[in-house]
Amino acid sequence: MKRMLRTGVVIIATATFIGLFTSPVGAGSGDAVKAAYQNFLQALKDGNLDDVKKCLSADRRKDFDGADAAQKLAALKRGTPNDIQITGLSVAGKKATLIVEGTAQDQRITLTVYFVREDNTWKLAKQEFEKEVSMP
Repeated sequence: MKRMLRTGVVIIATATFIGLFTSPVGAGSGDAVKAAYQNFLQALKDGNLDDVKKCLSADRRKDFDGADAAQKLAALKRGTPNDIQITGLSVAGKKATLIVEGTAQDQRITLTVYFVREDNTWKLAKQEFEKEVSMP
């Protein structure tokens, strides 16, 4: 009986621990990730390179250093959807993923947006685009 009780407590404690760190939205983190993405979108819409860089992870900020930073910013702006809907969200420790759908350049696209937590702030680390293709 004692062994079964101990095993049950360990299983419950393990499940609780795993749930805390891999829950889809865990303890308000989901709202913080969404807010970080909205801040990024607003900075991008405003065309403010410095504000966009504040929303990016340290590794990603390096991509916007140099003479061609304005061109990269314009390309990023063109490829970012206008009518955004967040269709998925997961948070696991210091990493988070958003699934976003919308239209950019008259094409329906799905983005997978990866975030990392740096200095207690969610920062955009990477975006992957998937375009819907019409078959003739």
